[in-house]
Amino acid sequence: MEINLVGHVLTSLCFLAIGLWHLFNHIKLHALHSESYTAQPWFSTTKSKHLELFFSMGIPPLTIMKELIIPSSTQPLLDPHDKTIPFQSLVIFEHFSFFFAILLDISRSKAWYGLTLFLKALAYLQGLFLVHFHTIDHKGLLGQYHLLLQLLILVVIATFILGICLSKSFLVSFVRSLTIVFIGVWFIFTGVMLWTPALVLKGCFWHKDKAGQEVKCSGEC
Repeated sequence: MEINLVGHVLTSLCFLAIGLWHLFNHIKLHALHSESYTAQPWFSTTKSKHLELFFSMGIPPLTIMKELIIPSSTQPLLDPHDKTIPFQSLVIFEHFSFFFAILLDISRSKAWYGLTLFLKALAYLQGLFLVHFHTIDHKGLLGQYHLLLQLLILVVIATFILGICLSKSFLVSFVRSLTIVFIGVWFIFTGVMLWTPALVLKGCFWHKDKAGQEVKCSGEC
């Protein structure tokens, strides 16, 4: 199985788990307390009250470590010739710096409910940056698949921001949870359709260059 397919499937499982968990709990909470419903930023489990929160906020640092500490062979962290930072990696450094700076700046706030939603919005914003800058090098079919993914992530970010002011809105929580589920489903669909040779669309083909291997279609350079 292609490593890209494995990566897409593993990533999708994380989104599916979080999305379905929230979708189930928000529907349950609204059904039991429709008049006094207040959206929860996370839901406790029988084993740990903050397990989901730690899981959600632990994914971005792991992604950052993957990009900075374990760079790919096709895009090393430092240029092998002059040891400078390539433009693509420089952009990653820049936005990760923003990410950590904002976290450190707002960590003193006492508005824990809004802060939690804001931190989650930042985590998805960091993911949006990764997908966006990854898509720059893939303008073909993969870029089109990632365009919808970016739109879904934008919806999630918007609902997190709206949730700070509309904490009693079931619709905001429902849309956010369902969108996260769709992100997981789309990751699986993208991985299977683009990295399974037997499922490559008619008129498309595998193309390999110095940047790696991807699917290209007729008319693409």
